[in-house]
Amino acid sequence: MSNDYTIDTVGIHFGTTNCRIGAVNPINLKPIICDPIPCCIWKSPATSNIYVGIDAYDHVGSHPEPIIYIKRSLSNQTFRITDEEITSEQIFYYIFNEAKRQIQIKINNIDKKLRLDITNVVVAIPTKYDDSQIVLADEEEKINRKNYLNSLIEALRLANIKNVHFIPYSCAITYYCINYKISRGLVFYSYLGGGLLETSLIKIDENKFEIIQTCSDDENCGINIDRDIANILQKQISEEGYCFDLKINDNHDDKIKFDKLKTIGEIAKKGLSKSDEFRVTDLNRIKDKIGNTINIEILLKQAELRKILTPIFEKTAEISVKLIEQAYEEHNDLEKISYIVFAGGSCNIPLIQEMLYENLNNNSLIKNYLSIKNNIIYNNPENSVILGTIKYITKILKTKDRKKDDFFSILDLPEIHIKKSIKQPLKILNVTEEILPFAADRKESILENFNIYQEIPKIYPYIGLIETYSYIKLPCKLGDFTLLKSLTRNNYYWYVLAIDTRTRDRSEFLLGIPIYHPLKGEYRKNFEYVKKIWDELKNISKNLNHPNILRLVDTLRINEKQTHIHPFEVFLSEYLAGGDLRSSQYKLSRNITTILHILYNLIVGVKHIHSKEIIHGDLTPEKIYLSPEFKEVKIGGFEKSIWQKDVSSKGGLNSMLKNDINNLFSILLYLFTGKYIQNIQIVSKNLESEIKNINMPNWLNQLITEFLSSNVNIYDIHELHDKVNFHVSPSKQHIVTVEAVYLHQEKQIRLKFTDKDNKNNDYYSFHLDFLTIKEIQQLWIEIGDHAIERMVLSYDLLTNNSQIEKLNNMIHNNLKLISKTAVRNILPRIEEKIKKKTYIYFEFQYDQDLESLPYELFEIEGSNLCQCFPISRSPNITNKKDYNNQIQKNNTIRILIIKNPCGDLPQAENEGNELKSKFTKLNRNNFEIEVIDSTYRFLQMKELIEEGEFQIIHFAGHVLFSENKIDYLNNGWLLKIDGDYTAVLTKKDFEDIWSDKPPLLIFANACNSATQINNDFAYLSYYEATNSLAHSILKGGVCNYIGTTLFVPDSESTLNFASVFYDEFFSGNTISQAVLEARKYCIKKYGKEDLTWARYVLYGDPLSYIKGYLI
Repeated sequence: MSNDYTIDTVGIHFGTTNCRIGAVNPINLKPIICDPIPCCIWKSPATSNIYVGIDAYDHVGSHPEPIIYIKRSLSNQTFRITDEEITSEQIFYYIFNEAKRQIQIKINNIDKKLRLDITNVVVAIPTKYDDSQIVLADEEEKINRKNYLNSLIEALRLANIKNVHFIPYSCAITYYCINYKISRGLVFYSYLGGGLLETSLIKIDENKFEIIQTCSDDENCGINIDRDIANILQKQISEEGYCFDLKINDNHDDKIKFDKLKTIGEIAKKGLSKSDEFRVTDLNRIKDKIGNTINIEILLKQAELRKILTPIFEKTAEISVKLIEQAYEEHNDLEKISYIVFAGGSCNIPLIQEMLYENLNNNSLIKNYLSIKNNIIYNNPENSVILGTIKYITKILKTKDRKKDDFFSILDLPEIHIKKSIKQPLKILNVTEEILPFAADRKESILENFNIYQEIPKIYPYIGLIETYSYIKLPCKLGDFTLLKSLTRNNYYWYVLAIDTRTRDRSEFLLGIPIYHPLKGEYRKNFEYVKKIWDELKNISKNLNHPNILRLVDTLRINEKQTHIHPFEVFLSEYLAGGDLRSSQYKLSRNITTILHILYNLIVGVKHIHSKEIIHGDLTPEKIYLSPEFKEVKIGGFEKSIWQKDVSSKGGLNSMLKNDINNLFSILLYLFTGKYIQNIQIVSKNLESEIKNINMPNWLNQLITEFLSSNVNIYDIHELHDKVNFHVSPSKQHIVTVEAVYLHQEKQIRLKFTDKDNKNNDYYSFHLDFLTIKEIQQLWIEIGDHAIERMVLSYDLLTNNSQIEKLNNMIHNNLKLISKTAVRNILPRIEEKIKKKTYIYFEFQYDQDLESLPYELFEIEGSNLCQCFPISRSPNITNKKDYNNQIQKNNTIRILIIKNPCGDLPQAENEGNELKSKFTKLNRNNFEIEVIDSTYRFLQMKELIEEGEFQIIHFAGHVLFSENKIDYLNNGWLLKIDGDYTAVLTKKDFEDIWSDKPPLLIFANACNSATQINNDFAYLSYYEATNSLAHSILKGGVCNYIGTTLFVPDSESTLNFASVFYDEFFSGNTISQAVLEARKYCIKKYGKEDLTWARYVLYGDPLSYIKGYLI
């Protein structure tokens, strides 16, 4: 043999459901076979990419639907795939290219020396397509069969194939038999594939063979078994009360639902083959005709499958008897049948093998022709045809004097073989959208003013643009409108961009042209129904259009003179120049701000729709329209919309309401990934890993994860609106302000309770002396004592658990006492207002006399305020400096980390390192990070803080408070210790240090050691001094300050609090929401008694966030 390792010949089997391709390894002459490739094609509406095989099959039952079971209809001239017409040649071409790609991968994995350069293809075809069989068919069938072969030839020509050779199944099966060392005998084979039943009788004698008789049937085949199982499922679903009377021949949506059932039927078929019972389970994937989600849980028995299979095999036996009897009548010298061969994908199922043999063997007429020692061959039946084809190729390769230029001339083949030679392919030129690819010789069907419809009977009028097998070019005019281009289409309408020739500015509009209607009365009713819904939705009031609903301008009546057919009406609506979301998707920058803007506007639009007691019903990317810069976002496409009062059941209504929300989540993921999955909850497990890889705000990731959970059901659009609005529009949030002022003469506290949603302020005044305030404060100090003691004991291995449990109880009881006292004395009636609110922010404003109250610990319904709501303090400060310190989109964000400047806090050192690493890993192009440590001089530190123009400063070190309670001016951050000398950035420094551009945020994770503070004074001073220092920092112009009101231990918990806070803040949350998430994390990780969650206090604006920040 030659050392040529080039594979230039492949065998291919184009089945109804699957395509198989194989080749011969020229090194060892062993077969190389790829896994089955589903004969399925789908075009993505988003990217216009063509998907073939398993990637296309995944979209069965979706819209737009893929082309499946292709072989059954390949005699048709063209097919519609999503939004274009393609030819039979194209279909074969796409499948062959995918098969070629698969065999290339297989060959590469086998041996790197092998090279694929296909110039010759052996195609296995049903025997009925042989010339000897075609002549026996009627005229119409002859044309169909010849068109099928010509399409194959044309497709392979386009793929640059030089020679093609057709080998009928019967011949391929013969070579398959020879592979099993059958050297002599009469072979009966039954091929049961997805779309064909074929039987043949073959005589083999010393590797010579003769096809005695062959017969085929298209009705009894594998896909019809799936269809019959689907019919059983449909009946049982209907009996369970669902509206599921599907009319698959008249209704496209019904056909899609039934296709989904057939895919389930295929699974059930295989399951029942191996066991007496099989439970069919399919959740949330199929909806009934009124929108109810169907949860299929049906137990099928094998007896039901046997009942389906029995008529098929009875028909098989009938065909086989006819074939055998005719063969023996024409050939008197035939011996009895020695071998029975089962072939085809359906014969891979054990039950089908068993029943097929039983029906053949138990038939008395057939039994007479079987030898006593007949052998049954059903090894690898699904690959029998391709294996036979490869065996045939092997015979060619073994011929020593083979000439590549005359590939088939050396073969001594029966006449049944069909030999074809293809001319070299012509050069394929680039063509415009106006020309049908791969079919330039076909004429366009130009529908000028619709006069093509003159020949359609008026009893069944097609009133709009219809699908035809010819390529459709849009008419130039429709009424007073010139049609510019087709935008999108669905089962009901074709949307076209048009200009009004009556106006000077030639305004652009969107025309919704009905595609067809079976009866005039039904059409009129549907059109008026949609028009009424659209009229109701487009306006907020009589004179104000809703900003998120596509405006219906008018409806136009196209009369008979304009169309030469029955008059009809079209919708005329506004057009946004950005187009629909599907066509605009590629322009999106994946900017989180843009994505959230689109999402929020869609939610507002759906909220308006539901408030009008209407369900949209079909919210897809094609129904969403955008302005060029995405500022305007509007919902259109109300063909499937329905009034809620017209839904027959409450369960159906909830399902349809949820479907609208489900579609919003599908669109959200589409905005992030470019993939549109209509029912994302069905494939939630597959999406989990993909969602984790999407760079999105934590709150949004959590919202999607919750939605995908089967335990969470969101039916109310208002609930979803509140969840999203809470994060997307911080400046518009519902904020509750409690302003506390102490009236010295009356010894009363006056509270002003301001609810943003309520125009009237509520005032409460009540008696409260300083002793009560001091006692509340002292309780808080004791809690701090217990927390520190608890932490120290937890590090001691000798500690008794009962000691820690005792401290836990003391902390818990004191927290309860503070909360109850505070609510009873300080918030007596406000509790009733607060506990009715959701998604609110709290802001406590107070004067200096009331600064020491632990507002965050006030309790509502058993939980502290700071555990339930984003909360901040805003002390009343005189002479406060105000700067524009809002961080805008694309601003450089400068971060200063001051870590352990005195060099004696190892955990603070670690905290600084960890935060620097975190900020670096965020990989923000506009982050600039500086770090100060113990190697810096005090003056260097102060200069950086003052002149570095940092937006965020994080301090991890000591704070120093004066031992004199009255003297707070020297309190501040301890930056250097040199013997008895201490360098402190004081309270007074913070008030004056920034002449311009103070930070947006200062986070002081500050520790205090007992060696620097008098123990008799420390705790009280620490609490009061922290507030005082915070006030000075805010007075200096800083927008927000996070500090601690208790000792902060040098521990892991302080680092984790800061780390979670920054994660949430840079993820798009407001500063108060980020603090809340950090509190929740620490409670979950360390327990409530650890008090890490309670140590931190946020001062300043609770709604501060990084505006327009790019994720």
